[in-house]
Amino acid sequence: LAVYKRLSDAVADTDIRAYVELIARTGLRPGEALALKWSDVPIKDLVIYVRRALKQVGSQWLVGPTKTALSARDVPFPPELIPILHQHRHRQGKPRPEDWVFPSPFDPTKPDNPVRLAKIARELFDRAGLNDWTPRDLRALHATMLLSDGVEVTVVSRRLGHSDPTTTYRHYAGVVTAADRRAAEGSLWDRPRRPKPAAVNPEDRESQTPNTLAG
Repeated sequence: LAVYKRLSDAVADTDIRAYVELIARTGLRPGEALALKWSDVPIKDLVIYVRRALKQVGSQWLVGPTKTALSARDVPFPPELIPILHQHRHRQGKPRPEDWVFPSPFDPTKPDNPVRLAKIARELFDRAGLNDWTPRDLRALHATMLLSDGVEVTVVSRRLGHSDPTTTYRHYAGVVTAADRRAAEGSLWDRPRRPKPAAVNPEDRESQTPNTLAG
């Protein structure tokens, strides 16, 4: 949480705030975030529909299908992201559903360039003492925070759009292991046991009447 707070403070009141916050709070790949249109982000529904991704083909950045079939997914986001998205949308005037959420400042008909955004983000992160951080690290931060909080690997895997939970485990094995250790340390094994009910003498059970047993 401390790292996220530093990242959030670093981009406050900047043009890339929504971009950074969205990735950090949803775990989207930068290319997936940049390929979003406003029709993919019904803010009031607290969900993002990931259906395409921005990829580099040669010297060009082109929008195409997601990395895998499972990468096309619906990702819920927390209410805290609502005012950030509303502010970002307001800055664009009155964008249409087919407009990009993060358009290029040079050509609004195209998504913004991830290299340009990464350069800006890196400079801001460096000032916050987070040297060499890039937007891709925000995705890892999202996964790490969820796993550290005890969220199941399968749930985190779906949010990240991994093809299989084993991929998530392979990337974040250390985090999962640490979370498991904390769960064990605070588990039921160390809690006071409830006293066992006193054993009933068979002779006493036989002496009880049906009315007594029913009560």
